[in-house]
Parts: sequence; structure tokens; C-alpha cells
Amino acid sequence: MGYRFRNLLNEEVGISTSNIDVNVSKAQAWKMNNVTFLREGIEKLIRKNKITLIKGTAFIENSFTLTVTLVDVSINTHRYQHLILAMGGIARPPQNVAESSRILKSTEVLALQLEALPSKIAVISCDFIGVQVATAFQNLGVAVTLFMNDFAIDLSPDIKELLIQQLRDRGVQVENGGEPHSVVEKKSAMVIDYSTKKGEDAQIDVDYVIYSNGRCPNIKTCGIENINIDLTEEGYIKVDEQGRTSEKHIFAIGDLVPGEALAQKASYEGKIAAEAINGGSAVVDYYAMPTIMYANPEVARVGLSVKEARIQGYQLKIIDYKRPIEESVE
Repeated sequence: MGYRFRNLLNEEVGISTSNIDVNVSKAQAWKMNNVTFLREGIEKLIRKNKITLIKGTAFIENSFTLTVTLVDVSINTHRYQHLILAMGGIARPPQNVAESSRILKSTEVLALQLEALPSKIAVISCDFIGVQVATAFQNLGVAVTLFMNDFAIDLSPDIKELLIQQLRDRGVQVENGGEPHSVVEKKSAMVIDYSTKKGEDAQIDVDYVIYSNGRCPNIKTCGIENINIDLTEEGYIKVDEQGRTSEKHIFAIGDLVPGEALAQKASYEGKIAAEAINGGSAVVDYYAMPTIMYANPEVARVGLSVKEARIQGYQLKIIDYKRPIEESVE
């Protein structure tokens, strides 16, 4: 069973269990109950603060008007003085891969309806979400192969090395030589051809392939082309240090703007934008913005990276966990 269910079976430390299994349907129901509880809590806060909540799909008609298609398909028109765009991001689709019910984006995994866990999966990733997905499935006893280009967050080489080694120690097959050559569906399995880091050809078959190649702004269907705001070359909305777009009364936050795709970043930017609308002078400062990877072990980062600190001219003392502090390098 290896490290199944965070290694509940561990005779070495005196823990003995048997007949452990996962009821996937009950686990999904438990998850949805928690999602509903959290959503209802947020809606309660909205009502408490006398905010009007309209459930529907919004579309920007022009710089001062939007329409909302309600759940009953009726359409309401709204005039606004200020607008905060916060549509979030969507999983970046895999490139040059045929569609299949066995090829999933990272967000689709959360809604996967199965009677039982798959026995083998492959995760193809260039971001830390893929590492989290690989960790979660491995914790549940699924055999995981992780094809990893790099992380979307800047980790120091020693921490990255430790994380990869811990993943391997827990049974994840980590292939960090790049993306596979081909992913082909054959009968009831996905067949993956790839090259190992040593350059050797290899092949595996799995039940599902999960792609996690970062996220992109969710702006294609909201009518953003009807307002005069500038975008970056990558498709993000350009904003100033208060979240203000080139249309000065329109703001954008979260995954729509450049920076890491983090919930805490989006909520922070939303507060800054709200202050700006009310005449405040606060501006964004990401110095103390924490970044967290829910892997085994969990990894967190806050403040400047070593590279950023050196660029800014700071004198550094690097504390290496492998050596005593007095031996750490300058």
C-alpha cells in the first residue's frame, strides 16, 4: 500500500490498519457539502453588508453599461459608475492533444465522477497545481507519474531538489525531462511515449492523463472587446498599482492581471481597488504575499527570492538546512 492515505499503514511506528478504502462518491458528496457551506457563508456576509447579489451571466455592452442574463433567461441592463473585473482564470488547454474523456485539465479533476479511484494516472505539468494533484492522488494509493517541466513559482534549487526527492520517496515517478512525445488513447488506456532524462525512450499506459499547464485570463466571453482597455502580450489586463485599467473607472484584479494566480492575491487586489474607488491612496505591495504549494512536504514562500534580493542589491546570508548556520554561505 506504500504511502496510501498519508501512510496510515505504518507498522514501524506502531500503527496497524486494515481494509482501508475510499468511497469516491461519498468523498465527492462531502466535498460538495463543504463547498455549499462556504458559498452560503460568503452570501450571508454579502447580505449582512447590504450588497446586492445578482446571480447570472454578465456581459459588458460599453464603458458604462452591462447586461446580465439571469437564471430564468431574462436579461437585465445595469448602468455603472465603476466596474471591477474579477472573472478569474481558466485552466490553459493542452496543446496538440486530441480530445478524450480520459484527458483532463486540472480543474476537471475536481469534478470527476468515478465509482472507484483509477489505478494509474499521469500528470503533465509546468505549474505547482500539477504537483498538488499528483500528491493528492498518490496519498490515496494511486500510482502517479509526474512529467514536470518547472514550477510556476520561483523555488530555490535546494527546496526544489528536496521536494522532488520527497515525491519520489513517497512513490511518485517523477520525469523532469520535459513533456511526452505523444499521448494516444488505445482501448481503455492512455499510452504515453516519452524520453527519460538520460535520453532513453520509454512508454507507460495509464487510466487518465491530467494536464496542468498554468492558467489564463477568463476574458473571452464577457464583452471585454467593447471597452477600451489595454492588454499585455500574454493576454492579461494592464493595470496600475491600484488595479485601474486604461479606462480609469474600470478596475481588474486576480487572475485577469499579471502575477501569480493566487486567491490571496485576488482578494488583496480587490481591497486596494475598492479603496481607490472611494478616494483612497493605497497601492499594491506584493512583498509579503505568501505563496503555498500543498504537496508533501508543503512548501511556502514569502518576501523576495534570492534572485530578486540580489538584483535589488541586498547582501545575503543563505541558511542551508543541510549545514550548520555558521557554515552557510554568504
